[in-house]
Amino acid sequence: MRKFLVMGIAMLSFGVYQGANAKEVLRFAYYLNPTHTYAAAAFEPFAKEVASATDGRIQINTFPSGQLGKSDASIRLLQTGIADIAFVATPYHGEELTLSQFYNLPLGLKGSELAPIYWRAVHEPGKIKEELQKLGLRVLLVVANPSYELQSKSKKYMALADLKGQKIRIPGPAYAEFLKDIGAIPTEIASTEQYEAIERNLIDATIYTISSWSGFKLNEVLHTTTTNLNIVSAVLTVAMNERKFAALDSKDQEILVDLGRKYSEEGQKAIEREATNAMKRYVEEDSLQTYKWSDEEVEKLDGYLSEIREHWVADAKSKGYDSGALVEEFERMEKNTEADNFDFKKY
Repeated sequence: MRKFLVMGIAMLSFGVYQGANAKEVLRFAYYLNPTHTYAAAAFEPFAKEVASATDGRIQINTFPSGQLGKSDASIRLLQTGIADIAFVATPYHGEELTLSQFYNLPLGLKGSELAPIYWRAVHEPGKIKEELQKLGLRVLLVVANPSYELQSKSKKYMALADLKGQKIRIPGPAYAEFLKDIGAIPTEIASTEQYEAIERNLIDATIYTISSWSGFKLNEVLHTTTTNLNIVSAVLTVAMNERKFAALDSKDQEILVDLGRKYSEEGQKAIEREATNAMKRYVEEDSLQTYKWSDEEVEKLDGYLSEIREHWVADAKSKGYDSGALVEEFERMEKNTEADNFDFKKY
């Protein structure tokens, strides 16, 4: 019986990257399909190269598709030791990563700009690094989704007024009041559950990124998208249990950080390519119609989005968080990252 149990556990692991004399075996959990762009371009190659770069001292076994836990359980997996490394999508961890949610607000940044800014924030002294340390987390990789747009089955929403009475999937709770103000019905649904929600008409539209459609087969149910709203991006990380990281040899720690930087860059480039190629592909297949809002409507939307940022900062302050210091920290990180051409800084 024990023999069959061990064999069963081994079969669950998607990628087993091992040298001849592995001393440390780490479990890497992520809820995405292993064919998803982030997994194929960053997670799996990262795990494989860690094994070779450490001469087999570290082996990483990857467990994709939520085998070890759902999208909102990633931090708990790390803290309980079920996983040693995990994909942590920050929007799903608002309670634990409260201050990090600032980076998921509409900041007027592309994903390729947001990711290297947050990369700095997790490495340099400040509110974000402190938040992660309190949770016992060490971030190894950072990526950010390309711009989120308004997408639906077939309807084109040409103005804010068109959203009245519509059930809209939102990328986070901060967007709820804004949609209520214009008469829409905000709905929080995990990205992994969107397909069913759209197919069953539980929502009329979603605020999401086309770069992740193929990973969840959303191209089968979504057929319209705006292209000029640039509503928001979302910070996504791969984090490690801090105690596990601290127990490693300093040389191996450096390897993990260096490779984390490398595959943050690779993952970000890959997802940006996917966004461009996916839109082109779906349009050519005649399964997608794209459209733009007028400058006047975009300006109205931007007004609401700026209020979202202001309300979040005020609300965080009322709850005892030093949101003013966080904003100053972000502005400093943004300025320094822009000066470095939005590259991922080497640490």
